[in-house]
Amino acid sequence: MTRPQTLDPIPPRWALVLAGGEGRRLQALTTLGDGTTVPKQFCSLHGGRTLLQDTLARVPSSIAAERVMTVVTRAHRRFWTRDLAGRAHVVEQPGLRGTAAGIVLPLLTLAEHSPRARLLVLPSDHHVEHGERFVEACELALDCIEDDDTLTMLLGISPETADSEYGWIVPDEIDDAGRLCVRSFVEKPPLAQAVSLRHRGALWNSFVMATSVPALLSLFERHLPALLEQVRRAHMAGPLALARLWPELPSHDFSSEILAHAAPSLRLLPVAPCGWTDLGTPARIAQLARASAPTMRAAIDEPVVLARRSA
Repeated sequence: MTRPQTLDPIPPRWALVLAGGEGRRLQALTTLGDGTTVPKQFCSLHGGRTLLQDTLARVPSSIAAERVMTVVTRAHRRFWTRDLAGRAHVVEQPGLRGTAAGIVLPLLTLAEHSPRARLLVLPSDHHVEHGERFVEACELALDCIEDDDTLTMLLGISPETADSEYGWIVPDEIDDAGRLCVRSFVEKPPLAQAVSLRHRGALWNSFVMATSVPALLSLFERHLPALLEQVRRAHMAGPLALARLWPELPSHDFSSEILAHAAPSLRLLPVAPCGWTDLGTPARIAQLARASAPTMRAAIDEPVVLARRSA
């Protein structure tokens, strides 16, 4: 007589590190002499670790190293090979088809490994001055969703300025479980509106989230079902089918086409000021330069100092 299968009482924790983007707004700083543009996640601010390596170092200790999955882009292989050497879970997308496709592909891969996993989604092109504070918030967010297959919790950074180049999350009421609800999202508001948002308690959208495989799949099923089904079929058929499909996929933005429509089902964890920035513009690089004199370097075979131009 066979014993019935039982679900693990504590779902495993995974990290999903997003490293597939191009960083077009920083091309003036990240273009080599031969014209090659290096995505910013493969560059370093101080000539040491790349931004991707810094992100991998911020994965909380409750997530084992063998449960870190990184999504990259095939065209960038020259840059990510060294950073990810020896890592077991590297998902290579055939090309860039928007942030939604860049999340759904590793999500389907993770669903095969661990269908009930809790996961921390981490973009790899951010800088965090006070990493310990940020990691503590990530751990707390994972704790909050551990017993809930339906919950997605966003990390909102307490704003240090009224920055009009960031996305903002407007909080709502507290739910019955004591969690902060999300009212709406505002993307890159005019300065006057950013000042008002900060005054009203809105938070910077870090795009870092703690969620689960079931919860994230549910968001795609509700808001981008066609994309989910297309990628699922190709993923099941194998790499050749995926490569044929990818150029035909419409480009979808995860923030505007999923999160913005799912606000009532999301929860928000405020993070104390921690020196967080997404390094999205040359002006932010210049601001850091004034503070700590960073030097952008590319993570290729021989580190190359990139020309830093004024913002």
